[in-house]
Amino acid sequence: MKKSAPAHGVTPSASDLRHLAFCALCALEFSRQDGKISNAHSETLFMVRWLSTAQKQKRFPKSVASEITLMLDRGRRYGTDANLCNHLETLWNMNNHSIARGSDLFRLTQAIQAMKNLGWENYTVSEEEWVQQDNAGIEANGFIVEKAALHEAFDCHGRLTESLEIHVIGKASIFEQQLNEHKFPNKKSAKSGNLTLVTIYPPQVRSCE
Repeated sequence: MKKSAPAHGVTPSASDLRHLAFCALCALEFSRQDGKISNAHSETLFMVRWLSTAQKQKRFPKSVASEITLMLDRGRRYGTDANLCNHLETLWNMNNHSIARGSDLFRLTQAIQAMKNLGWENYTVSEEEWVQQDNAGIEANGFIVEKAALHEAFDCHGRLTESLEIHVIGKASIFEQQLNEHKFPNKKSAKSGNLTLVTIYPPQVRSCE
């Protein structure tokens, strides 16, 4: 008599879990930058909707289906107490042993978060606001990115495919140090007053896929 296979008998690989965590965290970060997430409740609501859509559209391998179901259940049952973002970050850290191996987009979000932890302000602006270079409302250290340019600079795999310009207010050397630590080639040039233009470039060498 044959034994029936368990409902979730496929063991998820580290790469599949890492890819799931990466996609979810990047979607979350873009939503934050677009101003769609303002608190823990809206963050949880976004993640539940994103995971539900991913499940319905079968965006990920079957090996992570049980992980998505688990997070959906936790999010719907416990709300903000589910700490879905922390869970995703744990998934990423458990399955990624070197920051240099992370995607360009994920490493940039990590660099941005590091700057926020140091008290820096982060702004995404429209093309018109970018051209005007209006930084009058920024009193502390901060950095500004044009929203459309940010989205266009990365491909669907999170790879930086073209240079990205960032306006830095304040101590550009600190910002430059974070970019270097997160493996981003960069160049800075003075603009006016306390505004510095920092350009980041795609890594020169990529491993073949």
